[in-house]
Amino acid sequence: MKKFAYFFVLPVILAALSGCSGFLTGYDDLPADSDLRTEEVKEVIPPGALPGNIYLNISAITLDEPVINLHALTRDEARKKIRDSYDFSLCVDNGNPYYEAFRDYSLSDNSAEGSSRSYDPDTVSGDIISASSDIVGEKSYELPDIISDEADKLINEIYDEHMNDERDSEYSYSLELPQDEYAEFYAKLIHDAWSSDAAVNVITAFDRDSNEFLFGGGHDGYEVDFKKLAGEIRKRFEERDFTGKIVAEGSTFAVSADELKDRYQELSSFETHTTNVAVRNKNVSLAADSINGTIVKPGEEFSYNGTVGKRTKDKGYGEAGAYLNGEVVQEIGGGVCQVSTTLYNAVFRAGLQSTERTSHTFAPSYVTPGLDATVSWGGPDYKFVNNSPYPVGIKAHYENRKVRVSIFGVPILPEGEKWDLVSNKTATLGVPAPVYISSGKAENGSAGSIWEAYKVVYKDGEESARVFDHKSKYVGHTPRIYVNPLIPKGMTPEEYNAAMAALALQAAQAQLQPQTQ
Repeated sequence: MKKFAYFFVLPVILAALSGCSGFLTGYDDLPADSDLRTEEVKEVIPPGALPGNIYLNISAITLDEPVINLHALTRDEARKKIRDSYDFSLCVDNGNPYYEAFRDYSLSDNSAEGSSRSYDPDTVSGDIISASSDIVGEKSYELPDIISDEADKLINEIYDEHMNDERDSEYSYSLELPQDEYAEFYAKLIHDAWSSDAAVNVITAFDRDSNEFLFGGGHDGYEVDFKKLAGEIRKRFEERDFTGKIVAEGSTFAVSADELKDRYQELSSFETHTTNVAVRNKNVSLAADSINGTIVKPGEEFSYNGTVGKRTKDKGYGEAGAYLNGEVVQEIGGGVCQVSTTLYNAVFRAGLQSTERTSHTFAPSYVTPGLDATVSWGGPDYKFVNNSPYPVGIKAHYENRKVRVSIFGVPILPEGEKWDLVSNKTATLGVPAPVYISSGKAENGSAGSIWEAYKVVYKDGEESARVFDHKSKYVGHTPRIYVNPLIPKGMTPEEYNAAMAALALQAAQAQLQPQTQ
């Protein structure tokens, strides 16, 4: 913005006034004796309007009327006069042929290593990065009208300073636009949003017939030409052309689509053995089949209950032993916890992050206590998140009383590093107080226990660290003692047996005493 006081009259005004004293008032047309020749004609200035002559140079946006006088105009009238002098509808079109793929972040995350862009996003301000994320995958972007903002600021400055000027005062201002900064800012924003690294093929589907994962999603990379785009935006300002479209041109670069495919492998596996109960084994088989072939995208959280769904008879599940509210009951889907437990152990050893895991009420028999993960519909769930940059897949299978779960993906742990999960009993708890039954099956009961689990890290086959992971507490099974229904109410079986023994002893002693006549 430029401002200076006028101490000269514009050539046009000089020409009009030269030798023409009645130019403004029309005095030459009045009679010689008119009173108007001796009285000054005063202009009425509307409220809120500028009294002086403020000449505003707007040649930055138009050459049709490069200088406007704000004299006798209100703020709103001044703003309108400027806005009426130009049109702003400048749009940038996305030249990335793969832009639609980036509406799905699952495909934008499988960037190929070594395919970094020449422009370093770390040099971009946080505001640009935040704004860029809003237009990822968009076909076009409408540039904001910076002229209106700059004009409003200048108008406010002028009116705040000159509302009380004398009528014959004259000042000059220029509307200047930060077009270089504007062009660079939005070129960087668009570059970050619409440039994309080359993507390699990752697992995208599962073929149940072959029991194999399928690959897809690979494409070339694309980089917006930042300098060219900034130059095109700057050129539009220089030419005062603020309408139409600019194409964000760039160039593609390729990598081998199968570059990552060869790195996919079985990251871990875990196996547990089931019982010989046919119904329970069928439940285990159905649950394993439900999670088989599941693909978990980067950052996505897997839910066991959400994937397997509610266990119902319509799905083929039957009643088998399960734990409910601290009791062993027959429940539809009983046994599916063995699949969630097996999955949990495979997930841990792959280097993935479990986000929800709960131990059973009673210590399990098919895995070391402390290494289990119970589930129940409407109750506990097992969840983990894919903390790797690529999709991972789950394979699960039941056969011959064995459940096996494996994790398929690109190695997460550093080369040569392996994880294991071990658990040790740290305390034995007491056996619960017995209950007495007159029908049903008697049980001896068992003690409760506390177990501590540790992550064991191996590097090149040697243990390098042992880190506490979690603690699990299990209650003991309650003894169920059968009693004779003839025992009087309130008497324990021990008291009853003692009483019966005393009676028997009395009877025996009575038989040994001599008979009297």
